[in-house]
Amino acid sequence: MINRRRNILGVTGTSPIDWESIARGMLNDSNATLFAIPENVPIVASDYLFHHRTKLLSVTLKDDITSIGAGCFYGCSNLRSIEIPSSVTHINSTAFNKCSSLTEVDLPNSLLQLGNQAFRECSGLTSITIPSLVKKIDNMCFYSCGNIRTMVCEPTTPPTLGINALPSNATIYVPDASVDAYKAANNWSAAASRIHPISELGG
Repeated sequence: MINRRRNILGVTGTSPIDWESIARGMLNDSNATLFAIPENVPIVASDYLFHHRTKLLSVTLKDDITSIGAGCFYGCSNLRSIEIPSSVTHINSTAFNKCSSLTEVDLPNSLLQLGNQAFRECSGLTSITIPSLVKKIDNMCFYSCGNIRTMVCEPTTPPTLGINALPSNATIYVPDASVDAYKAANNWSAAASRIHPISELGG
């Protein structure tokens, strides 16, 4: 299988393959219009890996990575879809900042933390669900995500929330028993009027 992928990408020989360099090279190709990271190859979402790669449209990440690096997809303005593996626990600062064409993100249940400005200016997003294990949503995580109208927060204990971290226009749904805790929590309290029990979602 690996040899077949080498042939597809025009790589031969038995020495270790620098998949990250190959990915960068393909995205710099003036003819490149779509790139998806091949499955089951040794590549991780390292810091600034696809920084400002505007030709990137679709990504499937390696199954066992645990984090998406700082600025990994920063400025990928045409990125439309991303499959985040269930192994990911951290999405680091500015990882998807300015990914304005991203319309949907399924955050994995394994997720623990969202970094500074992780999804800032992702204007294509209309909804987001924060999984139940998340402990921290850092500063400006969803800043300038004005098209997000629905935010579902599954943690029973309000995650530590940074400054300007919430989407400004979203109705926020939280576990019914946690409504008062969210409304009183630091920085969540500023959005108290928008916080509702999750039982109200969908009528």
